[in-house]
Amino acid sequence: MFITVRNTIHQKPTTPILITLSCFFPKGNLKDADDPSTSIGAYHYMLESNIGKTMLEFQELMIIFQLLHWNGSLKALRETKCSRQEVISYYSQYSLDERMRSHMALDWIMKEQESPGIISQELQVALRELEEARKAGRELRFYKEKKEILSLALSQIYSNQATSSSQDDQMSLALRGYH
Repeated sequence: MFITVRNTIHQKPTTPILITLSCFFPKGNLKDADDPSTSIGAYHYMLESNIGKTMLEFQELMIIFQLLHWNGSLKALRETKCSRQEVISYYSQYSLDERMRSHMALDWIMKEQESPGIISQELQVALRELEEARKAGRELRFYKEKKEILSLALSQIYSNQATSSSQDDQMSLALRGYH
């Protein structure tokens, strides 16, 4: 029964009534919903900008923003003085696909260059969080996406190292043959 009700809710479109109720229930002041500088204001804006889309589509957008927050992209955008509305409008156009995962993996590869071992550490955390969420019966998508992004970053690093190592070996063999 729960699954049927939940699936039905995910297929329903976002409506103004749902927006009001969603912004009323979190702790905080309902007036904050009109202030775009607050978290509830950003949430309210995201809901309003997704009127007519399904809750499942809205949930995917929320996961994108969780991932952007997690990998530091939101902070970087804030430092460039992008408004929340600009960021929301931009990312509302995209889905969480291989292209977006690849961009996030590249962010982690750059972090790995600055701080070696960070991807492996984050991957261990992501795997632990995924298992804890699974045991607790919570939504898994965010944790699975983190794992996928970090795994992609690691595979790209190892692929580049293997290619670079192979090229070095070939160059070494070629140079030895030349002498």
